[in-house]
Amino acid sequence: MTLSMTINNADSSLLDAIKGVFLNFPKASFSFHELSPFEESLLLDRNEIRSELANGTLKTYSSMADYRSQHAL
Repeated sequence: MTLSMTINNADSSLLDAIKGVFLNFPKASFSFHELSPFEESLLLDRNEIRSELANGTLKTYSSMADYRSQHAL
């Protein structure tokens, strides 16, 4: 069996606890991947967009021409 899990806001004590559990299952293995600064910034941006969408303050455009006219590109 293969499981995939995402844990947010974890610290080293949680990682130590998970490692301790795996000591009881010698055939099992695990790996962890810390997010890069770029990945973290994408998640923050996504959360901001979701918040603006929920609040009704997200600015949207009907076309690329409309976007360009609003941003004077």
